[in-house]
Amino acid sequence: MKATKLTRLALASMMTCTMALTTLSTMTTTIVGATDTEIVHGNQDKLPESVTMKIHKMKFLKNSTAAQQNTGQVLTGYNADAGLGNVDFQSYEIRALYDALLANSGQAGWPTVTKETIADYISLNWNALKGTYGELIASKGIQTTSNWDTSKGIATFTGMETKTGTGKYAIYLFEELESEGNKNMLQSLPIIAGFPIKKGKTHLDTVHLYVKNSGISKALDKKGGITEDHKAYNFEVGEIINYTATAHIPVDLSKYTTLKIQDTMTHVGTDLKTLTVFAGSEDITQLLLDAQVLTRQSDPAGFTLEIDLTNSKMSDLVKKLAGKSLSFKYEMVINDQAAPSQDYQNKFTVALDDQLLETNAPKIETGGYKFKKVDSEDGAALSGAKFVIKRKLNNRPTEYAQFTANGSVQEDWVVESGLYTPSDIEWVTDKKDATQITSGTDGLLQINGLKSGDYQLEETAAPNGYVMMTGTTKFTVAKGKAGESFIKTKKTEVKNTPEDGLLPITGSTGIAAFLIMGTAAMGTAVVIKKRRA
Repeated sequence: MKATKLTRLALASMMTCTMALTTLSTMTTTIVGATDTEIVHGNQDKLPESVTMKIHKMKFLKNSTAAQQNTGQVLTGYNADAGLGNVDFQSYEIRALYDALLANSGQAGWPTVTKETIADYISLNWNALKGTYGELIASKGIQTTSNWDTSKGIATFTGMETKTGTGKYAIYLFEELESEGNKNMLQSLPIIAGFPIKKGKTHLDTVHLYVKNSGISKALDKKGGITEDHKAYNFEVGEIINYTATAHIPVDLSKYTTLKIQDTMTHVGTDLKTLTVFAGSEDITQLLLDAQVLTRQSDPAGFTLEIDLTNSKMSDLVKKLAGKSLSFKYEMVINDQAAPSQDYQNKFTVALDDQLLETNAPKIETGGYKFKKVDSEDGAALSGAKFVIKRKLNNRPTEYAQFTANGSVQEDWVVESGLYTPSDIEWVTDKKDATQITSGTDGLLQINGLKSGDYQLEETAAPNGYVMMTGTTKFTVAKGKAGESFIKTKKTEVKNTPEDGLLPITGSTGIAAFLIMGTAAMGTAVVIKKRRA
């Protein structure tokens, strides 16, 4: 990472998954799908100069509801245990910070963010951002959620201007502060809302935002192609996948008895490569290892942090964690046990005594492709044909697959079954460095661990007695679906026919032998005749 405060905390190109017990989804700048009407005064087609913004702080202890998208309006059917009173929220206007991050995205010393990911990035990194870029942030005051029975858990901000002094639409961030009402709760992540906020064409003059008592989140570095159903991300075997999981720890942690934080993949097929734990910005990984409270798991991969909070030997550690944002940054890698198109997910859970909070990152998967090598005449399966896999990406030279298995690069890799499960794939530009793979039993050739995309299968040696194919066989590893193609070619399509058979030429070998024998016999007769004469 580059040597700035921002990049030391950067979660580059992040896609955040906000699930069942995380802070409710961040407000978007366009509100759709309204379920309840908010009365708007004045000209409904004109953006008000200022609005009232109401933060609803909800108390959830029993995982009693799924997350809902904030719409800016009153959410109906929201199954919360209760509103949470006496919780302080501080508001900030962050349009200048938003613009600076977006304008410098991907440049040296800056994270890579998009309009879709920037709000999540700011929310996850708020403490560090406000300390580093205070000049780009304007504080707009603190309000406390009410404790009245009729409006318990609502903090009301009035006179919130919808545009900045420069005429741009305002963007507000609301940060939950350590308060009397939430001292036994996991604080929520900051929530962000930007104008204009509308129901259809109608601008709202009162905006409702809902936040939950949980502050856990799970983020996946956005790599790989999104699947057709938009439910999983596609990766290549051996490719590193970056995650960040975050939990906000209560200030009075010592009043509890047990803290257990766990993250586990749902299936065998991945390895935990690296793991770093931060309390705020401090790396405490070695401290946790020395205290023997942090362990790694395999099959399925994951990790567990478990602390007996009543153990006096843990008192210093408990003090270090109390009130901090605890972040787990780690790398997973898909291994050779991964099944093509199997959805892999990892559940992140935080258990604090009888509170159990959980969320899931977006699903990941890898792909594969299967061929069957056959005789073009009769369809008989053929083993022993050799191939390389190649691809051509935009503005790049043709690349060839070089497979690693059992810890080493495979040059001429023969698997009797024809099923190839590499642990890593490198793409090389020199064909001679490519791995040759061979069709196996029943003509099978299956390659696992490919990410979605377009590829070509090129034959480099034909089975004994057959003519080598010319050209290549194009194939596509579909997103979310393992490819399957059976090569049953016709003579006019691909030259993988048997070599020409052996037939006598008309008037050739057989007849010539007969004529030679006849001539010899005649010659003998002449000799005899001459002798008798």
